[in-house]
Amino acid sequence: LTSTAFGNLAPDAEWLVQYPYGCAEQLASRLIGLLAIEEPAKRFRLSIRSEKPLKQLIEEDLAGLLECQRSDGGFGYWPDADYYDESGGNPSLSTHVALALASAREHGYEVPKRVMDRLVAFLKTATFVSGLDPEWALRYRVLQAVALKALGTDFTQHYGELMTKRKALPLIDWVRLDGLLQRRPQWQKQADDLYTDIKEREWITERGAHLEEWKDAARWW
Repeated sequence: LTSTAFGNLAPDAEWLVQYPYGCAEQLASRLIGLLAIEEPAKRFRLSIRSEKPLKQLIEEDLAGLLECQRSDGGFGYWPDADYYDESGGNPSLSTHVALALASAREHGYEVPKRVMDRLVAFLKTATFVSGLDPEWALRYRVLQAVALKALGTDFTQHYGELMTKRKALPLIDWVRLDGLLQRRPQWQKQADDLYTDIKEREWITERGAHLEEWKDAARWW
């Protein structure tokens, strides 16, 4: 038994600590997770088996991630640009990395200002083109705005289009978009309407509450 739900965190944290993969996308994902558990692990004195302290793991992942920045300010999957023949940054990947770097900075880790400034400049102009699914370009615009917001930059130029075409977006992007619109007076009406749409996806049972996606689950995983 444990006095807090965090008592069940240790096994999952150990899996995260021992996660063996290391491209930029995976480093960013692990970094976000490690940053989220660092403070609870200290506060509740969780016993997490690891060869290295969490702080050291975070610093190493952050350093490895920074090595993947390209000359245009975006991020590639590996430090060696020739590995995937990607001399320029990947727009979609760079939004994910931006969230990891912003979280690291918020948790007190040093992220060079030049790195952040170059990433902001890249994300402001980067476009995402998907020949397989045009809707991914629309999804990218949500991620682009969320990432720039996390880096301290408002990027509102696509808000109107995203609201008009929101029916083409999955539920998770509705939530992201609503988070961007909330507490912005000029968008409050749209934010309230979107929140109402989100609430319509809510299911409440005796065991709890959850949101359900109405699109094809196989496509919108």
